[in-house]
Amino acid sequence: SPNSTTSGETTISHPTKPSAQIWLRDSTNDEKVQELKPLLRSATRMSSDTAQELYDELSMETLNDRTFAHPFHWAAFSYTGI
Repeated sequence: SPNSTTSGETTISHPTKPSAQIWLRDSTNDEKVQELKPLLRSATRMSSDTAQELYDELSMETLNDRTFAHPFHWAAFSYTGI
């Protein structure tokens, strides 16, 4: 698929931009941590240091929570119209 990368035996899905924002909002911290694990070994879309920092941060959160679900994280991107 055009939005996935294979690294060794691991296939990492790369959602398109709008769906990536929805995924970030709706996924649990555990789902985010699982996506970051392959990046710790061989980062391609972000540096290994950035992946490690985000992994460490999310690993300390409650894994079933959705850290970025609150509107606080998305209010700046809302459309207000004319």
